[in-house]
Amino acid sequence: MAAMLAGQLDGRRFVIAPPTLMDENNPGSWPNVFSDFHIPADFESIGKLDKALDQIKKREYKNIIID
Repeated sequence: MAAMLAGQLDGRRFVIAPPTLMDENNPGSWPNVFSDFHIPADFESIGKLDKALDQIKKREYKNIIID
């Protein structure tokens, strides 16, 4: 549901979620679901908030999704 909504939003997207939901071996992970729906986005694990903050500072995101 969130991927379908994200696909309707304009602008660059950034997703922050738990590590298990970032694992490419997990078919229901955020990167896999966004790929299935052809939705471009950047992703970071919630365990790496410092890295996520750096990435947010470097790019202009219109939509940030936190799971």
